[in-house]
Amino acid sequence: MSIYEMMDYDDLQRRIGLEPAADGNWSWHCGNNPQAEVVLDEPGVMFDDPEIAYAGRNPKLVGGFCLSEDINVNGLLLNHRDDNNTLWLCTGIEGWWTLPPSEIPEVPKPYWDGALLTTGRYQTRIITITGLFLPPHPSLVWYNRDAILRASGIVRGVGLLAMCGNESPDLSQISDPTDPFLDPPKMAIIQTSDVPLIETVKESGLTQFSLSFRCVNPAKISVYEKNESLPIEIESTKTTRERKYQALSLGVGAGGGETTEYRELLEIQDSAELRHYTDVKKVNLDYPIEDEEFYTAGEFSSASYATSTSAKTKVLYNAGNYFAFPTFVFGQIIGASKDKPVTVRNLTTGESMQILKPVDAGHELVVDTNLRRVGEVDPDASVPSWKFDDRNYLSLTSEWLSLAPGQNTLIVTTPSTITMPVLPKIYYRDTWIG
Repeated sequence: MSIYEMMDYDDLQRRIGLEPAADGNWSWHCGNNPQAEVVLDEPGVMFDDPEIAYAGRNPKLVGGFCLSEDINVNGLLLNHRDDNNTLWLCTGIEGWWTLPPSEIPEVPKPYWDGALLTTGRYQTRIITITGLFLPPHPSLVWYNRDAILRASGIVRGVGLLAMCGNESPDLSQISDPTDPFLDPPKMAIIQTSDVPLIETVKESGLTQFSLSFRCVNPAKISVYEKNESLPIEIESTKTTRERKYQALSLGVGAGGGETTEYRELLEIQDSAELRHYTDVKKVNLDYPIEDEEFYTAGEFSSASYATSTSAKTKVLYNAGNYFAFPTFVFGQIIGASKDKPVTVRNLTTGESMQILKPVDAGHELVVDTNLRRVGEVDPDASVPSWKFDDRNYLSLTSEWLSLAPGQNTLIVTTPSTITMPVLPKIYYRDTWIG
């Protein structure tokens, strides 16, 4: 996925010590996938004994630290004992587990009290991480201070902040992706927000620090990439679907108008007489409502309500609590035009987009809904050479499809005159806002 994004998350993860697998089947959980616990029950064994391969998890000593290695600040691992036997502890995180600040425009009502109802946006998230390090000897203070400055000096570039959540070998995104109690590892792009505060408070070398970062994208995303192939449904196959609701009135041009005759209750039981209700409009169960599924341009598409069982939809799961913006990649498309487009719909959110132009063989059409960009690219060329200036591939009414929290049902439909030798793919990451 990363080659299709402006930010190469795979490279950032490798830079801070995570190794994403190409097939997506990998996991990162607290303790950096630790081996079995070491129980300190030997006589004379000290807590700080460097010869004991002990990472500090669930210690059997009173007052012992639990080193879960669960916070990675641009390569600086906290709640961790490093190779120099320095103990790094996180004492607080402010701004990560809460909502970012919001901005809602205030538009006063032109009449009476209050303001008009408007929608807002989330602003940049500010995260402050406080902690301390305890070196085995005061001479290592300068080295550890330098490690902090290197990890937090992100001014002419970007860094990565990753938290591992509660994932474990027994509860993971591979085995239990939809478990409501699963808190998978999350990450966010960070830059320096304020001057790092570092103060050595004891002669032993005990040093406290406070690091402040800004997240230009206030949403947090999963460290794991998800990708799926999307099946293609041919409109001429006449797929059968049920409508969620029916219209209760006809338009004027279709002979509508108020009547006292209610067509569903046409006859009184055991009588030929009609039932009448005052001020009830004529009912037509086939008349479309404009925001109903598959309704476009004054009529339903031919793939909507016909007589076969060739429905081809894809259900995708966003385990986060906020909208995820995926990247779509289409291979060769033959025969697409303004009158016969390729249509992608998210039936859960009601969003859709149409592709109006063919894609050459050996090329790919990349639609990045996060950055609102479209490009026909050569996958064999270098990624920096790709140009995303092909918005004209999409219709003017196309929407930037998102994935709502939970299950999303997607469908790709094409006329029978369009050929797509390779199934389109969707790439996305679960997304959280709090």
